[in-house]
Amino acid sequence: LLPNKQEDLQTNIKKSNDGLDDIIDYGAVDSSYIDVKVNQIHLFGEAYIKYKSYNLKAGYIIFDFDKNEASAFELEMPSGRKYQKPDFDDGTNKFTSSGLKFNFKTNKGIIYGARTQEGEFAIHGARTKFISKDSDSTHIDDHIYNKDALITTCDADHPHFGIRARKLKVIPNKLAIIGLSQIEIMGIPTPLILPFGFFPLVEGRSSGIIFPDNFEYNEELGIGFREIGYYFPINDYMDLRVTGDIYTRGTHRINISSKYKKRYKHSGNIQLKYANNIGESSKDGSPTSNKAISIKITHNQDPKAHPYQSIGGTINLSTNRYDQTNSTAYEDVVNNKISSNFFYKHSMPGTPFSFSTAFTHFQDTKTREVKVTLPDAKLRMNTIYPFKNNKGGKESWFEKINVSYDAKLKNFVSATDTTLFTNETLEKLQTGFSHNARTSVGFNILKYFNFNTSAKFEQFLYTRTKQKELDPTLVLDSVVIGKDQEGNNIIAFDTTYGKVNEEFINGLASVELFSLNAGISTKLFATKKFSKGWLRGVRHTVTPTIGFTYSPDSKSKYERDVLLSSNPNQIDEVQEYNPYNGGVFNPSLRSKQMAITYGIKNYFEGKYYSKSDSTVKKFKLFRSIDLSGTYNFAADSLKFSPLSIRGNTSFFKGVTNINFNARYNFYKKDAKGRLINKLVWDEDKRPLDFDNFSITITNGFTVGKILDFFSNKKKKTNSNNNQRNNQSNNKEISTQSLGDFFRDFRFNHSFRYEIDRQNNGIDTAFVRTHTVGVSGRVKLSNKWDLNVRNISYNLKDNKFVYPQFSLSRDLHCWAMQFSWTPALEVYSFSIGVTSSSLSFLKYDYGERNSGQLLGRPR
Repeated sequence: LLPNKQEDLQTNIKKSNDGLDDIIDYGAVDSSYIDVKVNQIHLFGEAYIKYKSYNLKAGYIIFDFDKNEASAFELEMPSGRKYQKPDFDDGTNKFTSSGLKFNFKTNKGIIYGARTQEGEFAIHGARTKFISKDSDSTHIDDHIYNKDALITTCDADHPHFGIRARKLKVIPNKLAIIGLSQIEIMGIPTPLILPFGFFPLVEGRSSGIIFPDNFEYNEELGIGFREIGYYFPINDYMDLRVTGDIYTRGTHRINISSKYKKRYKHSGNIQLKYANNIGESSKDGSPTSNKAISIKITHNQDPKAHPYQSIGGTINLSTNRYDQTNSTAYEDVVNNKISSNFFYKHSMPGTPFSFSTAFTHFQDTKTREVKVTLPDAKLRMNTIYPFKNNKGGKESWFEKINVSYDAKLKNFVSATDTTLFTNETLEKLQTGFSHNARTSVGFNILKYFNFNTSAKFEQFLYTRTKQKELDPTLVLDSVVIGKDQEGNNIIAFDTTYGKVNEEFINGLASVELFSLNAGISTKLFATKKFSKGWLRGVRHTVTPTIGFTYSPDSKSKYERDVLLSSNPNQIDEVQEYNPYNGGVFNPSLRSKQMAITYGIKNYFEGKYYSKSDSTVKKFKLFRSIDLSGTYNFAADSLKFSPLSIRGNTSFFKGVTNINFNARYNFYKKDAKGRLINKLVWDEDKRPLDFDNFSITITNGFTVGKILDFFSNKKKKTNSNNNQRNNQSNNKEISTQSLGDFFRDFRFNHSFRYEIDRQNNGIDTAFVRTHTVGVSGRVKLSNKWDLNVRNISYNLKDNKFVYPQFSLSRDLHCWAMQFSWTPALEVYSFSIGVTSSSLSFLKYDYGERNSGQLLGRPR
């Protein structure tokens, strides 16, 4: 036919209204045949049909051209094993089944033994009906109807658990609705029945109820529901989680947490917690209330957010020992020190200055002392060289003169964690300002000597200062010292003549301090080399320094006196005190200093010959051994300060660290242990008297590090025997030594030994600290894990320090865990589904010391 005639013929072809409106692509790897009588095609072995967005794969497919319907089945081997299950994909939904029928004209299908994945849920249906949204103009979503369905999060072919429903309706990526259903475990129905259920299938974050994380019974608190609440995804950058704990006897807690993140801007989280633990008084049984608050905020600014200013940090603040009384976690209970540092910084470009302000906080939960500073503002000037000549040429000594300046403004308050948010705390608020200027210069003298000198001026301004005053009121104390023959108490009376009271008083005060320092130093080297043997050299570096320091008398100028007793029969006993200590700033007040300072720093290193690679390598013998002291010309007595000797070193690539300190006196001591103005040389014809010595040894290593150390040695030893062992290594053998089980375990050891010279001249030696500890994880098998959070033993006091253990078992889609904290009398056992969507399917049992939570002995 001619081209124009062919086009006319195609335009005149009539299309059946019952036919499909697109091309069908089909095929098979094995074989296929067409049954002309019934107008069907049979496809065998990895068969497939593609039509529009529909994609069907199976071991055996029959396509009926009259009905536009495909039937898919598995292939079965002579042994009975079935393979190549039918897979159906409409571009949105995917099904795996034992058999199915789908009509490409009506976009409806029946699926037998279907398995489909909807978000985190796997849905198994004995008989499933699929209706595409294209089948009806009134439908905006696909609909899936299941009969005898199982909804689960287990990905096994035969799920270990699930919720068995007679009827199930699924709107993909939106919602699953079930009617009367029953919990099923390992294919066995349980008595747990659900009248109905809704399961959100929306991917990503969505609002929803948070089921209780834990159910427990406690003798003093009653039945408790923990971590029940609601989750709110506020927007794409922030969410909100509100949960609470409630017990039948009144104890309740509220936890509010929010996370936020914006790319290239900032990220962080906020946690607000409130707890009210209700108990009974041990005296009369009346109800008691123990309230506590915890605030935790973390904010991190992205470095790309702003070129010269930043804001961020952490706030960790609590009242009434919140973590210790409401948690059993090891970190919360043993951590007695918490702090905050939330800052704002501005680099002030174009100037030598930078500005920062911060909220700082320190809290000791053991003593309940809280120290808060807000604001803690600082203005700093970078070091400048005012006489610097930028024209080039040789630098003069005065061009090295530099100047720096700092200024600080603080509001400070010290309180307890029970009075922190009260008016009493606000009344104790202290405000202070300080600034200092410093100038220094350094240059070489005679090529080998470095000379440095500096001067510093500081000024402190206070709005409140400490005042101590004697209250002369007599106080009569009574003490029971024993019992007489009739059993009556024998009481001794003692009279205290007055009591010294301490308080901060309002009033502007100023402190000015000045210091001048100068020093000269050099370096000396001594080297000894060896041509043979393992040790090839030793080098000793000595850095002697001598200096001069001057500061006027600030002690007698600013310190105050307080009378300690009102007893008229005693000579007035007066005590000096610093009225500025414990405030915003703590300046160091001292007598006039016009002293010579001296010091010698020693550094020892060596070289050894390594046979493994035939090279000479360095190692450190001592990082430092330092001697230092002063001689004060301005002192009226005891001009020599004690001679201090300190040093440190490490061995075995940092596994062992050693620090030691020693002190020697130039003067004798009296019977009370006080230094007197008599030189040891004049009395005993020796320069110094021993005063005290201490050495601290710490060791820390993992089992894995030790195994690797010895395995490297074995590799070097066995490298020469590889050829002889080739035949025996033909079979791959996988073995695991006992040490491999403990590879992640870490051992810590701390030892501190001290020697003190007593007043009678006899040295007393004692162990100050001696503890060993171990922590880590043991992989008992692919499923079993043993975690040792902490096992510490105090060898000095012969007692364990807060051990904690946990044993866990991976049950595929379930998890089982047992934990035990003997020091707190806390243990727990739990077994439950690992999926967060079905986390309410679990069992918890445990006991914890509620006396710890209520803040009183049990």
